Amino acid sequence: MRMLRELGTKPYSSALRRLAWLSASAVCSVTLTLPTFAAGQDVPPESTAQPPGGGGVLAPPPVGPAPAPSGPVVPAPPPDDDYAAPPTSRLAPTQADYATAAGNVPYGTTPREFHFDEEAYRPRTELSFMLGVPVWFTGEHAVVDPGVSFEMRFARRYGLIAPELTLGWQINWLDQGELPASVRRSQDLTIDSFYVSAGARIYVLRDAIVTPFISGAFDIAFWHFTGDTTTVCDYYYCSDVADYDVGIGLSGRAGVAFLPNTMLQLELGARVAMAFPVGPFDRTQGWVTPYFGVMGRF
Repeated sequence: MRMLRELGTKPYSSALRRLAWLSASAVCSVTLTLPTFAAGQDVPPESTAQPPGGGGVLAPPPVGPAPAPSGPVVPAPPPDDDYAAPPTSRLAPTQADYATAAGNVPYGTTPREFHFDEEAYRPRTELSFMLGVPVWFTGEHAVVDPGVSFEMRFARRYGLIAPELTLGWQINWLDQGELPASVRRSQDLTIDSFYVSAGARIYVLRDAIVTPFISGAFDIAFWHFTGDTTTVCDYYYCSDVADYDVGIGLSGRAGVAFLPNTMLQLELGARVAMAFPVGPFDRTQGWVTPYFGVMGRF
């Protein structure tokens, strides 16, 4: 019985060993033929396309040359030894250029020159002082003699137009010989005014060395005559306070400006003004003021 069991077992175990060896050989052969992929890379699906006659997998089409780029062909830059930089005027502004425009340039640094805008079109601030001689339009028997005026003008120029604001003071002496005896006094009689003018100036030429100009403005004036006072008393004493009457009018200027440089302007002109019958006047009054002015341009 034991011999039969041994005889029956040997063939059975030999067959099992042969089957295990064949299985291991098949697994090794399949592993060697499979392609390898990186971690996370998807495995491409197997092609199921069949050739027209069948019998195998259709081979992928051959890869042709890459298409030529459209448009003009840009040549490759020359070697570094023969390369020449483009002219400075064709380069875009650098950070140093913007720092130059803002006035923030480190000492010893000379950045290249770059014009951000044309000088003639840049808005400018105008500040001027004017000295004039007002002469009233009166008849043969002039009551108002020539006087003197001081003015300060502030404007912002945009090209040929400059909106402006002018503050001024003028004084004229009265001819006592032409006044009625009832108003004659031993002291000098004067008429003066503080005035504010708002208007605009128009230049004929843009930043020329010599250019004519004209302007127009609306005036508000505070007039005072010598002796026109009000007595004001407090607890201890009394004093005379000058009375000023408010009047309105119009004025205009015409003249010639001279520019010795970009920062300075000299002017010769005349201001023609009129006061409406409002406040101290019972009829319209007019006068002309030839003047000389010095202006700073910023």
